[in-house]
Amino acid sequence: MLNPATQEHILDTDEPMVGKRIKSELGEGGKHYSLAAHLGIPEIDEFRVVLPQLIVNDVLVTPPELRFHRKWIMMLINLIGEFHC
Repeated sequence: MLNPATQEHILDTDEPMVGKRIKSELGEGGKHYSLAAHLGIPEIDEFRVVLPQLIVNDVLVTPPELRFHRKWIMMLINLIGEFHC
């Protein structure tokens, strides 16, 4: 689900991406270009995502391959001490 503040900046896939300054409740940003997609994260500890080639200012650009390694973090919390009367 997208933040409603960003939905007004979404373009169709065949529209050119034109950067502009964006103002929001979090502040002001420079010229930003974003691509987003939902990924079904596999149930494995390591996976990679290969992005498609893009044409930027009439030049073919190949983004680097993204590699992910899942790390599990375990936290132990003393709840009894927090609720001691």
